[in-house]
Amino acid sequence: MTDPMSPVPAEELVAEVDHRRARRRLAATATAGVLVVASFGFAVSSLTAADGASSPEEAVEDLFDAIDQEDAIGVVEALEPVERDILRQVLDDAQAETERVGLTDEELDLGDVDGLDIDVEGLSMTTEQLEPGVVAVDLVSGTVRSAAAIDQLPAGSAIREAIDREREGSDPEDEGDDPGDELVELGGTRMVAVDTGDGWSVSVLGSIAENLRLDLDPAPAYPGPDDAIAPKGAPDPETAVRDAVVAAADLDVARLVELAPPAEGRVLHTYGTLLVDAAADSSTSAVEVSDLELSVEPLGDDRALVTADTVTVRYGDRYGTDELVYADGCTTSTYTSSEETLADLTEEERAESEGWDPTFEWCEDDTLATPFFGLYSVAVSPGSTAVVVERHDG
Repeated sequence: MTDPMSPVPAEELVAEVDHRRARRRLAATATAGVLVVASFGFAVSSLTAADGASSPEEAVEDLFDAIDQEDAIGVVEALEPVERDILRQVLDDAQAETERVGLTDEELDLGDVDGLDIDVEGLSMTTEQLEPGVVAVDLVSGTVRSAAAIDQLPAGSAIREAIDREREGSDPEDEGDDPGDELVELGGTRMVAVDTGDGWSVSVLGSIAENLRLDLDPAPAYPGPDDAIAPKGAPDPETAVRDAVVAAADLDVARLVELAPPAEGRVLHTYGTLLVDAAADSSTSAVEVSDLELSVEPLGDDRALVTADTVTVRYGDRYGTDELVYADGCTTSTYTSSEETLADLTEEERAESEGWDPTFEWCEDDTLATPFFGLYSVAVSPGSTAVVVERHDG
């Protein structure tokens, strides 16, 4: 590991920040530690209510210091408290699933992840105040170099078995080889830091939103108070979720933003009008939702957990249509190729497709032979996602 603030030759500094390059990096390095945590799972009780930094620049430095030290917990603690709370809920579920399918090694130390070697060098930055308490930190220069030693990674038994199977079918001369170094150039990336009242912290959601704004052509001005979309809830938890499902299927971004809670959805409310304009330029949604039956479990006076008992999701494009039917803890997927796709098949391809079963079923406790299948099923199963609904101001 190295000193992230070590000097770099003057000729390597970039005087002008090019925000157009931000899309391909889009806070990827800043969130790398978070992705590592989500991939392996960990005890979220390890997170602490860390104090913020003394300045926006120091907040970003703290984040990259944690990345440089392979300290995944430090990465999460560098985020603003609201985002830490959101991540804590997500990782609670991720931890249970990773343990179930054998992705997690019980000896995993998230304070110093074995098998990863990450070096952050030459950070140089400038700042721009977006609004009181919100500052953009533009990375003028810097690099992140990473490498992984596969045999030292704190992977669980399922991943180890998959690695062994892969090696059995590979060239013996390649056994034990690790991936080469990956280099990420940080110059041109914009981070956002917020004053939480206890110091400055990095906002991943704010950073993503800012890079999206700057990537528009022409880039609109930073949203003012009159541009924000105010929160507007629903009369009860079930209606809130149904409204969100309908809005998502119809690409009604404004309604989705309205349903976001004030604190956790601060970034969405701030950038809401820009998101609405961007969605207006998108193609018409091809998603249909039907047969939605929900269950509501109270979580105290002002919170409830809403889950789907049954739901059918149908979506498609010019290549075909996929229908996902969720019921009794299982999802059945049926894919139907379009006439255009079938017409383009050769006789050999058509003969092969006739023997292909377009229907596939998996259940919530399935892992099959693939170690990641449990997590994959959570990602694509329409009934596997639970939604926490909160009451604000009645």
